Parts: sequence; C-alpha cells; structure tokens
Amino acid sequence: MGQVVDTETAKEFMKETLERVDPDELSAICAAVEAKSAWFRQTFARDALADLSSDDWATALARVFSTRGEPRQLLAALELADVRGRVDALLWGPGDVAVRFEDFAISLDGVPKSVARDFSSELLHFTDPEKNWLWTRWMWDPKAKTGAL
Repeated sequence: MGQVVDTETAKEFMKETLERVDPDELSAICAAVEAKSAWFRQTFARDALADLSSDDWATALARVFSTRGEPRQLLAALELADVRGRVDALLWGPGDVAVRFEDFAISLDGVPKSVARDFSSELLHFTDPEKNWLWTRWMWDPKAKTGAL
C-alpha cells in the first residue's frame, strides 16, 4: 500500500483552514486543549491513579467526545477498582503501547469497540501528548476508510 495521505494537499488544506480561523478562537481552542491535557496528566499520573475517585472518572468520561450517551453509562457502571487497574495497565504498564491499547479496549465489555478505541486513544494522548498521538475514528477509520485525514 502506498502513501495514504497526499501531503501537499493536506498542507494546502491546513493553510486555507488557518487563514479562515479567527486567531482568538484558535487561541481559545489551544488553551482548552492544554487545560484538558493538564487535567488528564494530573488525574491519571501514575502516583495519583490510586486516588482516582468516581467523580474524577465521571469527569474524564464527560471530557471525551466518544464517551457520550450509552457508552458513558456503560463505562460509568464499571467498578472503580477495575477502572484504576485497567487505566494503570494502559498508561503505565510494561510492553508495547499498541498491545496495551488493544487490551484496554477489549477489556471494556459491552462498550462498542470503536468507542473503546477512541477512549483509549484520548486517555493515552491527553495523559502524555508528547509520546502518544491522538488517533480516533474521526481522524481516520481504517475500517470505513474515512476521516479527516
């Protein structure tokens, strides 16, 4: 399989998009994303995970786009002790991140796999954005071959 993204077209699209976005609005979006990441880094830090409360868990679910409606209800119903262990294994466990990612998504019984993967991606990315790319269905869904990319 060749190159999936037409780099020059993507650059042109980005240039045109940035020309149309109000700089103040872009700054507000950046500030909101940075605040979200700061909250995730603090809440899901390895040494803070043991103190993860049900309110923290509910807030995390509310801050992730894909965990709305029924998926949020399913995830909110998980036992907090299980949640802590699963999140700890995803974020801080040994081994390859791709394996931990899939293990976490599979462990979320009853949650649609696409939602579980989006949630896994957001947890990884916003907890350590320098190390983990944000990769969700809306960016690129390999199954449907659609997305922003």
